[in-house]
Amino acid sequence: MGRHRAEGGPTRAGSGAISVIIPTAGRTSRALLLARAIDSVRNQTGVSAIPIVVLNGTKHDPDLAESLSCRQDIRYVYHPEASLPAALRIGRDRVDTEFFAELDDDDELLPAGLSARLSVLQDDDSAALVVTKGYLRDGERRWLNIADFGAIEKDPVAALMRESWLPSCAGLFRSDLVGAGIFDDVPRYLEWTYIALRLALTRKVRFLDQPTFVCSIDTAGSLSKSSGYLLGQIAAINRMLEMDVPAPIRRQLRAKLAASMHNASTYQLAHGHHLAAWRSHLLSLLEPGGYRYAAYTRHLLAPLLGIGRRSSDRDQARTSS
Repeated sequence: MGRHRAEGGPTRAGSGAISVIIPTAGRTSRALLLARAIDSVRNQTGVSAIPIVVLNGTKHDPDLAESLSCRQDIRYVYHPEASLPAALRIGRDRVDTEFFAELDDDDELLPAGLSARLSVLQDDDSAALVVTKGYLRDGERRWLNIADFGAIEKDPVAALMRESWLPSCAGLFRSDLVGAGIFDDVPRYLEWTYIALRLALTRKVRFLDQPTFVCSIDTAGSLSKSSGYLLGQIAAINRMLEMDVPAPIRRQLRAKLAASMHNASTYQLAHGHHLAAWRSHLLSLLEPGGYRYAAYTRHLLAPLLGIGRRSSDRDQARTSS
């Protein structure tokens, strides 16, 4: 196993310096992507940027861990628990610069991305966070993540109900206004939507209509198709409902909760978990807008009434005749 030290690399930087937290599981398959992410931080123009690489989990490449621990141009932290929220909190605890950002290990910053964000926060001392647009990447294709970016700043909370405007690589935070506590109790799914809502309700957020990052879209083995994601999404929305949100936003969150429960039900039914599918479906009906899923009840009743089996029997009889 690779050698792990608590922290190392550059010492505290001067005013205007930026720490960039890079959580990683340290997998061999992502080593080149991680190197690209680190290089995109180190090669920023117009700012002093310090990568804080947080290796989390025990299923990492030991040679990669060893290599990271020996580097003097980054700060390296190891945490045995495989958890993105924990890695974010640990990385934030190591920030000793005036500003910080986050970057997933398969994403990258554009060369002047941090300096563009920094100029906004330096011009507005009351802003805790600036968010920019960026490019989504799928293979050789690239496109902007948000088309109408200018409309978000008018009402960030309402805009968040339409689309998530804070991907992990899009923000720059002012350290004295966004403390480590912002990452406490972050859910394991919809992490950045949760963080965005928490900040938009309590801090001043600025928006810069300029691309500053490239975010990779991984379609292979999509997490959104997993039971863990579907159930985790429900838990995350319930956590958002614990916040003091305006009544219209609460209704929209509950409608999203109904949709998430419906999606969970269809997944559970497809995988033979009938009782769980019924429970998710009935809960979805209790939420605002849940009536739209009432017709789905027939799919849950079909196995109980043997409809699917009788249809199969008829099809087999036609084939045999």
